[in-house]
Amino acid sequence: MTRRVQSSSAERATAGNARERLALAQGRAVLSTRGGPRSADEVGYSVYLGVLTVLVVAVPLLRALVLGAADAESLAVLVSPEAPSGLAAGAVGLAGLALLVGPIRGPVLPSPFAVEFLVGSALARRVTLLRPFLVSAVVLAGLAVLAASVVSAALMVGGLLPAGPDALAGAGLTVLGCAASAVSLCVAWLAGQSLPRRWTMPLGAAFVAAGAVGVSPLRPGLAPANIPGGSVPVVLGTLVLALLCLPLIPRLLDRLRAADLMRQARRWQSIGTLLQTGDVAGAAGVLRTPPARGRHDRIALSGPLPVAVVQRDLGAARRFPVRMLAGSLAIAVAGWLQAGVWAAPPGGAWPPAVAAALAAYLGVGVWCDGLRSAAENAGPSSIYGRSGLTMIGCHAIVPALALLVLGTVGIAAAGVTAPADAALPDSALPWSALPWLTPPALAVPWWALVAVFITLLRVFDSLRGPLPIGLLLPVPTPVGDVSILNVIAWQADALILLLAGAAGLTVLAQQSGATAAAWLVVACGVVVALGMRRLRSLTT
Repeated sequence: MTRRVQSSSAERATAGNARERLALAQGRAVLSTRGGPRSADEVGYSVYLGVLTVLVVAVPLLRALVLGAADAESLAVLVSPEAPSGLAAGAVGLAGLALLVGPIRGPVLPSPFAVEFLVGSALARRVTLLRPFLVSAVVLAGLAVLAASVVSAALMVGGLLPAGPDALAGAGLTVLGCAASAVSLCVAWLAGQSLPRRWTMPLGAAFVAAGAVGVSPLRPGLAPANIPGGSVPVVLGTLVLALLCLPLIPRLLDRLRAADLMRQARRWQSIGTLLQTGDVAGAAGVLRTPPARGRHDRIALSGPLPVAVVQRDLGAARRFPVRMLAGSLAIAVAGWLQAGVWAAPPGGAWPPAVAAALAAYLGVGVWCDGLRSAAENAGPSSIYGRSGLTMIGCHAIVPALALLVLGTVGIAAAGVTAPADAALPDSALPWSALPWLTPPALAVPWWALVAVFITLLRVFDSLRGPLPIGLLLPVPTPVGDVSILNVIAWQADALILLLAGAAGLTVLAQQSGATAAAWLVVACGVVVALGMRRLRSLTT
């Protein structure tokens, strides 16, 4: 009797699963017909574009990455005793970042129509949403495998991993471990999308903080060592963790709410449309959520104009507490990385210098709302009765102060965690001879110059204005129309200047501080001239 009841239950479950699969297949068939069948020319063009992208972009880029990671300094870092702990701390930080990013852009992101059509049906979400999740997991695992392959290839090129069966087995283990870690990371990403924010935000922030504290700063004098053995237990550990995470996927998929999915789908569809038209600023504005706090707070506008504008900017930033905290933390991390540049070995200063410049530039954006508003209202006639230059100058005070103060806090934190024998190179900066300045306080004057430069870049970027029509004219080449490169260069001009000025000159300052300081002052003058040109074009 018991066996008959169990058999009947299994048959009903099988029949229910078959009905769900049939309904899902019919729904996806309807979705696939919305865009119409693709012609042979469209398929051929897609293949042609993919092959050219691989040959022209992907292959040279991967070759450059392998050769760049195969130099002596990078190999010394890759095989150093601190590398495993740093990798583990980085994985913890990435898991926390995935939890924080999930509510904004989760791994399950179908189109708005698919959300309405599939998620609104009676089918279980573990069935309808499994395919979008698997696509994101495959992409993430592919990126992890690509990074592991680049590292393994760099070790082979550098001679630290001789070609042979053992080397191939070691590289395979590394790739397998990275793929398993990517699966765990994708589950954490899904948890950030499906679980309440009051759970994921503190947990994600704690993971990011743990990862940041656990990362060991690069120090000079790291000698190349043998490839660390014992990687099999590490890979087995990552595989076990990934297998433990797999049963959580259906439950997390069932917890996804239709309203949250629709909001994310519509937002990222708008962002994709704006990016296709080259409107990066508009796409970034879509990511900004409306203020939820402080909408009824009164902002005092007393005192001289600069003081009143500073009060207004501080009050506006206070309405986005999480965003303000994240941006401020990014600036402090930038100061910490900036101090770490001086302790990096020769040739190893580029990663922290680039990371510091990008973190500072992106982090200070939360303090630039007033600056962007002033730039948008700059015209032949000002609604505030003041010139555009006056308003922009007043609104630039808060970003400059945020960079200077929060970055100095990060440098001070680096001084607390730095080893006692840390010292700047002899030829570092002109003020290195001052007896009352000790490392890492010697980095503060240089950071002040960088802060001024980044503030000017923010002003320059806010004055961008509409996209010039001339940039959209076709530029025919044997590989097709490359006019998009003009648009990308116009959109990314501030980032290009940032990497060349803030990051490149910081690396140069390691070798010749006076020359780098002089070039940075010149770069500030160039950015001011370019910004004034854009302001004149907006006000005339």
